[in-house]
Amino acid sequence: MPIKQTTLSKLKLIDKGILFMLLSAMLGAVNNQLSKLASTNRAQEENLKKTKQLLTKTADETRRISHNMMPEELVKFGLVNAVENLIENLVSDKKNNIDFVHFGIEERLDSIKELHLYRIIQELFQNIQKHAKASKSTLQLTKHHNELNVLVEDNGKGFTLNEETNSGAGLQNIRARVQFLKGKV
Repeated sequence: MPIKQTTLSKLKLIDKGILFMLLSAMLGAVNNQLSKLASTNRAQEENLKKTKQLLTKTADETRRISHNMMPEELVKFGLVNAVENLIENLVSDKKNNIDFVHFGIEERLDSIKELHLYRIIQELFQNIQKHAKASKSTLQLTKHHNELNVLVEDNGKGFTLNEETNSGAGLQNIRARVQFLKGKV
């Protein structure tokens, strides 16, 4: 059964397992159809073999991308643990000391919200490492009732928000995610 393009375009944020299963099934169906093709000459047979190899590589790459979309720590353990793991990796690789404090996050958030928050925090720390030249950073996650505050500070060189800095892909990505979450920057 063919999948309509409109169905795929409606799926803005999709669970990685569902995404992988959908693409894997589609690629598997193509692979099966290719296997049924009878080749009458050596050149066609070689082309079919190369096409099947390309499909296998595409399926593998799709799986890799799907895992990168939703970090495993986030899926299994939630936002706080995933952020702790992110910070541990950042501190071990770089010269930035990062303090992480969280209050009021007793239960898991919606998985889509957790993903957006994680990606926002990840982008903020990438910006600190790339641009701020900071040696110390602090991240605070505070939840009170239905409001979650994310505060990131560092001792880096800072920047002036202007047309040039405001147009960077990282800041645009952060703004889009915050807007999706109905938050404020």
